[in-house]
Amino acid sequence: MKRSTRGCGCAIAVLVVLLGGAAGAFWKWGRPWLKARPPKPTGELQVHVLDVGPGEGDSILIVSPTGTSVLIDAGDAGKGKAVLAALKQYKIEKLDYFIASHPHPDHIGGADEVINQIKVGTVIDNGVDLSTPKPSPTPLKKGARPAPTPAPTRKSKVQSINAFFDEYRDAVDNQARNMRKPKRERSMTLVAER
Repeated sequence: MKRSTRGCGCAIAVLVVLLGGAAGAFWKWGRPWLKARPPKPTGELQVHVLDVGPGEGDSILIVSPTGTSVLIDAGDAGKGKAVLAALKQYKIEKLDYFIASHPHPDHIGGADEVINQIKVGTVIDNGVDLSTPKPSPTPLKKGARPAPTPAPTRKSKVQSINAFFDEYRDAVDNQARNMRKPKRERSMTLVAER
């Protein structure tokens, strides 16, 4: 008896088209998804000193064996992009902690760029406030009317000497979940809070 092979070519063609479509879909969506996944915890502590350009800027990324990420400082103003590029390179999508060692522009100048672009769980800084003071109103003489409040104008292009701190504080207030001040002789265990 002869076996019938009619219609077999159509089934093979449909199978080839389906396999080709599946391979194309994986190439378009599956491969980038696999590449973007954070690395599995390796059981090793990772410490990366980030290159934040010439000069005195500092920025250090620590990734614990459990995957908890800590960024210490973010370099000088304008160096936030370099820090963000390094975070992307090490597949860090969320910072569990950002530590501002002290309020100098070469340490937290780029922090506002980083905090505004990536989720930050907890910000720890030393509590020194360098905010630009708000101008105090002039006292009024008895019976005098207060001057009308001027209409809001564009921000002045002249920045105060502590503008970097004002930008850092605004970013922290808008983006970070919570803020802490370090306490003497307190230690932190880097356990993932995911």
